[in-house]
Amino acid sequence: MIFLNDPGTDEYVKVQRRQFVRIDASVDVSIELTDTYFVPTITDDISAGGCAVLLPAGVELPSGMNVSLYLVLPMNTGESHYLSLKGEIIRTFNKEERAITSIEFRDLDEGARQTILRFCFDRQLALRKKGLLEI
Repeated sequence: MIFLNDPGTDEYVKVQRRQFVRIDASVDVSIELTDTYFVPTITDDISAGGCAVLLPAGVELPSGMNVSLYLVLPMNTGESHYLSLKGEIIRTFNKEERAITSIEFRDLDEGARQTILRFCFDRQLALRKKGLLEI
């Protein structure tokens, strides 16, 4: 038998482990809901596993819905990468009175994943050089 001492909820530390680094970044994204209906918006954050996007007023995306995404990733070199991706809506939540939807990338090929990872690390490095990010 093992006895554990509960320090109380004030002492709990939340640890969340992610497969990929996530970076706060506003990136242009268009979500294709049907062949003729697109929702243009921006990301709140992005990683090689998915992204969180700001939803315009009046747009609701149910959990489990499959969508197509079109991302524009501006790199530090001045070039831009245009990615066409598949994703699944994971959840929608409110942050500072804005609706945000989390989207998990599906069937992402390795080239697209590497491009997103490079974008995230480039953005992290730029923030660190400006002194806005501590690692």
